Amino acid sequence: AYFIQNLFVFDTINSYLLFFALLVLIEFRTMDTDVYKKKTMQIKPMILIVCGSTLVIITILACYYTVLRPTLANYYTVQAVVHDKEHPEQALIDFKKALAETVPAAEEYRFTLVQLARDQLNLRGVTSETKDLVLLAASEMRKTIDHVPTSIQGYLLLAELYLAGHQIDPSYLSLAEAITRAVQALAPQRYQPYTTLGRIYMSGGKPEQGIIEFKKAIALNENFAESYWNLGIAYILNHEADKARESLTQALAHGYNIYEEKNIEKLIAAYSDSRDLKAMVDYLGELTVKFPDNEKYRNAYTELKTLYEKALNETTKL
Repeated sequence: AYFIQNLFVFDTINSYLLFFALLVLIEFRTMDTDVYKKKTMQIKPMILIVCGSTLVIITILACYYTVLRPTLANYYTVQAVVHDKEHPEQALIDFKKALAETVPAAEEYRFTLVQLARDQLNLRGVTSETKDLVLLAASEMRKTIDHVPTSIQGYLLLAELYLAGHQIDPSYLSLAEAITRAVQALAPQRYQPYTTLGRIYMSGGKPEQGIIEFKKAIALNENFAESYWNLGIAYILNHEADKARESLTQALAHGYNIYEEKNIEKLIAAYSDSRDLKAMVDYLGELTVKFPDNEKYRNAYTELKTLYEKALNETTKL
């Protein structure tokens, strides 16, 4: 039964220990006790004291390193992520305590720290507290990469962190690019580093290079909707509105909700950054058709269309 179970699930320490305990029980129940009967041995009290004391010390140390320290690390991590997520300065303290109880091989704590730092940056922007979180997370992720140099996830998380925090230090973009290039060398058939690299180029004001990387990501995984979404934004910033519309349609077809309010706001911001007034008017016109009862979109469309027509008239006069 245990063998059949393992065809479908992976072992954990809990089931593994239970399995060995079961083997011991089976062996004990099937022993011929008569064969194992032996003469009683007299053990000197001093040997009992020394062996007993040694066993107690070993047990205490084993419990400290295998039970107490991991338990404390888990406790402080939960405190940081769940209870103190609204207070990044306290979350920073909690994570320092958690990491003090771990070893470089404990990747999961550092992954959680990076995700928390990135979420706090997106939520609060660059503050003294979020900056300290990013610095700690970057330092800890470098420890993980040094300890496990083939950790693809570690590289990608560190690159994402540098990308999210590039306003803290302009050199973070070049660091993120170097790390992502290293991932591409390690795993050239994975689409994630190409997506990350495309976003890095976008943040650096190079949408044309971002387009190249997003196309490579799509070639490796045609079903990843976010690549089409990112490609669409890159086309917008590169003043290729028709291609942007095609990519966004593909993103929608693959399950990415481009009409979610936060995504609409991102697209409006992209059109605004591109300074393509006609493309912006056309997009707002599409929104008024898609959401005829949305007064905000309708008013924005009317105002911008009037401004665009006025600009055209002025240009014609010249």
